[in-house]
Amino acid sequence: VGLFIVIYWPSGSSTDGVQVLHGMSGSFAKVVARNGVPVVLKDTFVTRWKAFEEWDPAYLTTRVIKFSGVYVNDNRWFGPYYDGRKPLAKYCLREHHYITDLEIPGRDFFELLFQPNHGEYLYFTSDIDSVGRWAFDEVQPINELLLLNPKSSSVNLWMGQPGVIAHCHYDGYHNFYAQLFGRKTFRLFSPANWPGLYPFPYLHPSHAQAQVNLSDTSSRQRFRAVSRVLFYEVTLTPGDLLYIPPLW
Repeated sequence: VGLFIVIYWPSGSSTDGVQVLHGMSGSFAKVVARNGVPVVLKDTFVTRWKAFEEWDPAYLTTRVIKFSGVYVNDNRWFGPYYDGRKPLAKYCLREHHYITDLEIPGRDFFELLFQPNHGEYLYFTSDIDSVGRWAFDEVQPINELLLLNPKSSSVNLWMGQPGVIAHCHYDGYHNFYAQLFGRKTFRLFSPANWPGLYPFPYLHPSHAQAQVNLSDTSSRQRFRAVSRVLFYEVTLTPGDLLYIPPLW
């Protein structure tokens, strides 16, 4: 479970190239963004959110009536994202064939989430308000986390089954990710590595997604330059915040 947010840095240490910073306070969003590198942030005000204190499957089962737009797949790899509105969509085949619009009661979703042997994998991402206004109220205060672009910021909620993999991609904006429950591992590639990740072009329905599937050996053999790319790996635990710069 996670959502997007932002923070500032005093002192810190390093883990696999990603700096870990403690004790954030005051106004910090613009400071952290100015450095243009990923940062893991600990001991921030997010640990005082009601969401951090209470959001576990048992609690959310009592609050979420239903999930709309759940992804369902017979394997744990999700992607690349496909936007049928793009100009080249009618000429480009969709690379995945899993369900992207399942509507499921909240109680059923959480029961399946911890049954990895039921034959399907579940993955959910949406605007936080989609599960109820109460969810946004439970991630307050949040104003500091919207300072970089207050007119077009969004707060998104992500939930996935253990072992689910999201396809390698980049965003053109700042991301701030808060881990609220469980663990999540990120592999972070500098924009300088783009030739080895073979991103789809702008007009393609999978724009900003990598053509190479990093989880598939045959795909890595086809896109051979991927063997030369470098990345940082970091695993988040509850209360951690990860800042991801644009294009990473």
